[in-house]
Amino acid sequence: MSKITSISQARGIARLGFDDESSLSLRLKDIKCLGLSEGMCFEPERLRAEICRAQLDDAYEAALTRLDYAARSEREIAQSLLRKGYLPEVCEAVVERLRDARLLNDQELAQRLSSAMEAGGRGKYAIQRKLRQRGISDAASEEALEELSEEAQDASALKAARQLVRKYAALEPRQAKNKLSQALSRRGFSWDSISYALERISFSQED
Repeated sequence: MSKITSISQARGIARLGFDDESSLSLRLKDIKCLGLSEGMCFEPERLRAEICRAQLDDAYEAALTRLDYAARSEREIAQSLLRKGYLPEVCEAVVERLRDARLLNDQELAQRLSSAMEAGGRGKYAIQRKLRQRGISDAASEEALEELSEEAQDASALKAARQLVRKYAALEPRQAKNKLSQALSRRGFSWDSISYALERISFSQED
């Protein structure tokens, strides 16, 4: 048995402290719903099971609300729910339910993001960083990146170069070329694609 020794709260999240020095974070709503208070004793597994039952439907609705605004990765949904005070096992169950309902699909999200970023003048390395930031798995990211052909990356780099080169029109050709190369690198293009673009850009003076 574990005894609740403290209950603290901040920003709608309650933190339960137990006599075995463990702790548990959950919603204030769950504290009230389950009538939890200091001094109460529970079997830890039984308490978590009761909390899960109390949270599951609300967690699913909260996840659907997040998805109403924009597509999310599995990790983004899970982290959002954790921050709201849902238990990890509840977050996992919700993600699995959404995945089964085809409302979450990291592979499709990775492909859409990759295509959109490439069209917006971003290279593979920048796309890879963005997918990682969105919590998309390496496997899903790699599969999406494999669909970006070298030809398409070269074309994207050239398009970006033609837009950027105007910024450096007042510079000496060699300096302008260096600046443009650095700018394309920051956009995540490979050296091969950068070289392809630079070879096809006209500068106002000879090097």
